[in-house]
Amino acid sequence: MATENQTLSPIFDPTAARAIAMSAGDWNEAVRRHIAELLRNNKNSFVQATLKGLQELAERQVISAEESKRLGEIFRLVVDVERNRADAEEAFLKIRDAYYQMIAMKHSSPAALAIAGVARASFALEKNSPLHVNPVAGGAGAIAGAAAGAGIGFGIGGPLGAAIGGVIGGAVGATVGLCGSGQT
Repeated sequence: MATENQTLSPIFDPTAARAIAMSAGDWNEAVRRHIAELLRNNKNSFVQATLKGLQELAERQVISAEESKRLGEIFRLVVDVERNRADAEEAFLKIRDAYYQMIAMKHSSPAALAIAGVARASFALEKNSPLHVNPVAGGAGAIAGAAAGAGIGFGIGGPLGAAIGGVIGGAVGATVGLCGSGQT
């Protein structure tokens, strides 16, 4: 019978952690190639490539088909706000409600929760300022990063890896969004 410490021991194993760390460059290259292929196959459309990436997550059973559809709708809302085609407050409320519904559903995948959480965090909620997509939060780039990270993380560590990868990918996407926004 395994104790709690024995069950969690692989997480804290320095040898396993080092092996994962040493593979960072390989994973980075794999992700870059996959994203380049997605963009190429989708006429260099960031939106279409991200939506296709969400579909691929569903095909790999990282997220459900329903989650892929819902996350695609959330992603489009953020893109529309970034492009001044949608009201930020209305979009935020829809995204927040969808995220909270996902939290309440026991069967929501860790990857979908991470991606939706990053989307919800893409909005600046500051007193005395209009609600908008926060360039510091990375907006659509953070969502795409969370989706890519969740897919990679799932390959390494199953559902827990998908959750961690989604969080890290969202942060990386936000960083890229910040650097690309001219607000460095």
